Amino acid sequence: MSDMRFRVYVAREVVAEEWVTFDDDDVAEIELAGMTVSERHVGLIEAAVETGKLWLVEVFDPSVPEECAYMRFGTDVDGMTLPFPIAPN
Repeated sequence: MSDMRFRVYVAREVVAEEWVTFDDDDVAEIELAGMTVSERHVGLIEAAVETGKLWLVEVFDPSVPEECAYMRFGTDVDGMTLPFPIAPN
């Protein structure tokens, strides 16, 4: 079993935080957990975009070394470490 924390920041404030537990060996469970969390966060991100506020999603995996434990993406690059652009869909 593994735990991961997901946070959504809007205008530098945490507006959502949740921990997800899943079975490491169950790919379907991992995918479902990720989809469920992302569906809840999409509305927060869309509202931030509509109001012109910066947003950031942070994923924390405590099972890996600290330097690899965080993944951040969004429009608030000042909240990221070593940000790099990604191509839009």
